[in-house]
Amino acid sequence: MIDESTVDIVINYFERLFMCDDENINIMENIKLSKRVATS
Repeated sequence: MIDESTVDIVINYFERLFMCDDENINIMENIKLSKRVATS
């Protein structure tokens, strides 16, 4: 089981990596939304 803080660190890393690419930012937002649904 991956803990929440590890997931957040990875997401933040990818957000910085793909900062210039709006499509990738949208993908990361969708992952965060689905994570919230899965954990709630």
